[in-house]
Amino acid sequence: MVITIFYLPVVLPIFFPGVKTSVWDLIKSMVEIILIPLALGLLIRARYDELAEELRPFINEVSGLAFLVLILSYILAYLPAMLLIITETYALIAGIIFTIGSYASGYFLGGHDRSHRQTLGFVSAQRNIAVALEIAVLNFSDPYVTIMIFFISIVALILLMVVAQEIGYHYKKGEKAHLG
Repeated sequence: MVITIFYLPVVLPIFFPGVKTSVWDLIKSMVEIILIPLALGLLIRARYDELAEELRPFINEVSGLAFLVLILSYILAYLPAMLLIITETYALIAGIIFTIGSYASGYFLGGHDRSHRQTLGFVSAQRNIAVALEIAVLNFSDPYVTIMIFFISIVALILLMVVAQEIGYHYKKGEKAHLG
């Protein structure tokens, strides 16, 4: 994640020459949404391990609830646009193919250990929605860009939940999961 802060401002103009954004604004926003929370979490964990362990269940609950509220409010606010995306574009199919391809590329690049391959598959398929949305907000005035990013992220989340459920089911049965 930290590499993204330095990697993205270099790669973004190469792959998307039409995107005109200030490198400084991009770095500043990524420091705010990636680096500061990560550094604070690591600092608290290193200096105040007992406090961090006490706060972990509360933080997990709050972040899970905030994520749920975000998803539901975004879906409710943009439901007509999302239905339009589903019915009049190939975004759903593209999202499924993209997610499966991302999982597969991460899985096959994950080395010899099955758990490492599964983890890299999930991380590759999940991507970083916060950074993608930040780039969209900084560069595009069309709300359909952010709606599309959010829609594809929901598709990925649903697919990855199904894959995780299947892997967990086979793990509990004592079998090797056939999805990774």
